[in-house]
Amino acid sequence: MTDKYDVEVRLLAITPDAEKLIETAGRLCWDTQDKTGTVPDRIQKWLDVGHESMIEHACATFYIRASRVLTHELVRH
Repeated sequence: MTDKYDVEVRLLAITPDAEKLIETAGRLCWDTQDKTGTVPDRIQKWLDVGHESMIEHACATFYIRASRVLTHELVRH
């Protein structure tokens, strides 16, 4: 029998090369395709000025099996 507090989490899918996709979205938005710089530095610069929406281009999908209590806590906060 399964303990009511057992949790199973599996990663089903993830955006390949997510940082590059985020950087491309940011460069298109800021019209900086011709600028140089490393991917993490560029992303951090945009985050520092409050431009966080480009992160939405990358995603991960998980399968989570757990007690209903867990989901209630997630939506509560």
